[in-house]
Formats: sequence, structure tokens, C-alpha cells
Amino acid sequence: MKEKIKIVCSALIFLLFFPYLITIFLQGTSIENGFFSESATETINISKSEENKENREQLISILAKEIDINSEKEAMKAQAVIVRQNYNYALENGTEPEEGLSVQEMMTQFGENNFSVQYEKLAQFIDETAGTQVSFAGDMVMLPYHAVSAGKTRSAKEISEKTAFPYLVSVDSTFDIPAENYLKVVYFEKTEFLAQLEQIFTGVVFSDEDILTQLTIDGRDSASYVTSVSAGGITVSGEDFRKRLGLNSACFSLGEADGKIRIVTKGLGHGFGLSEWGANELAKQGKNYIDILKYYFPNIEITE
Repeated sequence: MKEKIKIVCSALIFLLFFPYLITIFLQGTSIENGFFSESATETINISKSEENKENREQLISILAKEIDINSEKEAMKAQAVIVRQNYNYALENGTEPEEGLSVQEMMTQFGENNFSVQYEKLAQFIDETAGTQVSFAGDMVMLPYHAVSAGKTRSAKEISEKTAFPYLVSVDSTFDIPAENYLKVVYFEKTEFLAQLEQIFTGVVFSDEDILTQLTIDGRDSASYVTSVSAGGITVSGEDFRKRLGLNSACFSLGEADGKIRIVTKGLGHGFGLSEWGANELAKQGKNYIDILKYYFPNIEITE
């Protein structure tokens, strides 16, 4: 009788655990520090793959936003390195990375018929530069860029001796002079210009006459960009002044013509780091993307 009870119990135990044993056999589950199945490993790998895919798509969308799709290949690869570098720099420093174009915006920009071809082109540049990393003195750095310089890029040390970007030095970029946006002239009606000044220099009372004599350009850096502007005891940076007025750059000069305020600007953008127009011209001369990055950021270290 006891033997029969043992046999029945053994059979019940076997039936209870049989499905689990089959699962272990089929999935290759190992027992090490608890149960860990390959299916769990596959889920983790897929998750990481999706995360990498998401990052890649984000980088492509930013590259699409920041450079002309018809630029030279090596210039686009240099920009791809910058896009990835700045994306990772933002993540490491707890700030939001730059937003790129949506798929719909890219389709509008490239045209629906050309979208897939242009998208793959951008993806190729992102993929081909995936292993390229940039540092200065062993630290990850941000890589500023702008559309067109005023003929020279700017040095961060000329703005502040305590700059966090000592690797940003001034380099010649006379390749930019033929650019469409190198030179621009804008006119303001005096009443409009006066209203703008009153917003920039809050509390300062300006006279309707001889407006320009009430402004002082305090200085320029070696690339001719205005460093600061003063009026009525208030000082603003040249960059802030140009943004508030919607100017192309802080490399500007003020004057009067035909009863209006005339402002002439050189370059497009803040003038620090890489000039996209200049990078494209260097690519036309046969420079590769590493050459281009080292030209505009001569003190950086690049690893591939």
C-alpha cells in the first residue's frame, strides 16, 4: 500500500513539473544566481537595439535640419560628427538635446519622391562617422557651428578669459566671402529703431534726433564681431543686441542713409567654431571630414 502511495505521489510531482522542465529544455534556461532565461536576454537586447535605433533616427533628423542636403560629402560627415557630439554632450550634462525635423518636415523639405533617397544619404553619413569622438584635454566637448563667418571665426577667450570653451580659437575662413549670406544690408525706420532700443535698453530715454550718437560700440574682437553695446549706462553683449534686432550676425556697423538707420552685417550666425560654408569649400578642395574638423577646431583630439 505504501509503495502504491509513493508511486502515485511521484507521478503527480512529475506531472506538475513536466511543463516547466520542457520549457527549460526548449528555452535553454540556466540556473545561476536565480533563474535567467534567454528570452529575457533577447528582450533586453531588443530594448537596447531600439534605443540605439531611436538615437540614430534622432541624429539623422538633426542633421537634416542643420545642413543643406546638397553639401559636399565630407562637409556633411563633419556635420554628422558635430551632431552626434553635441547630442551626447547634452545627455551627459543633463540638458535636452537639439530637436531635429519630423518625418513630415523632412518629406516637405526633400519632396516626397526624394525623401527615401535623401534620408538614406543622411543615414549613411551618420553611420560612417559613428565611431568618431572629439575631446579636449581628455574631456568631452561641445562643437559650436554657424552658417557663414565674417571671414574669420571667433575666439572664446576674447569674450571671457574664464571661458568654458578654451579650444574655440579664431581661424581664417575667407572661403566664406563669396557666400550669399556673407553680406547683408538692412534698413530701419527711425521710429521703429527707437522702439527697439527702448526695449533692449530698458529705462533709457532716447532722443528722436541723433539716435546713433546715443549708442556706443564698446569693442570688437579680432574677427570684427561687436563684443558689447552701451547706452545710458546699460551694456548688452553684441550677440544679444543682434538677436534682439534680428540681425544676421554681431559683426555689424551702424549708419544712416536716406533718413533711415542702415545696418550692414557680415556673416550669418554667432561666428564660433565651424563655418558650414567654409567646411563645404574645404571639402571641395579635397579635405576629408577629419581635416575639416581639425581646421576649425585645431586644438581638439579626434579618435575614430
